[in-house]
Amino acid sequence: APSTNDLRNYTWYIYTTNPGNNTNATPLVSIDQISRTGSSGNRTYYNKNDVQISGVSPDDTLYIRYSISYNQYYTAYFVASFKLSDAVKGQVTLNFEQVWN
Repeated sequence: APSTNDLRNYTWYIYTTNPGNNTNATPLVSIDQISRTGSSGNRTYYNKNDVQISGVSPDDTLYIRYSISYNQYYTAYFVASFKLSDAVKGQVTLNFEQVWN
């Protein structure tokens, strides 16, 4: 993503399968539904008690996606995966891969 984009302004979605660039993929939850508790530098902190996801197992891999639309023809999707049990234990590093429509 261009360095001029503040990723805190985008809606992030969490899925149970890799959504790729599928615009019809149904997310479990969106990150903008989670209340922000503040920010410091380039980090935004969220209230960890607000995240409630049901119907998944700790062994499941979840996928997080956000998108940037450049015009009506091009949207870039960025997808990363993480194991739910790792996220419950603590901070995870997300490695996003870009998928074009």
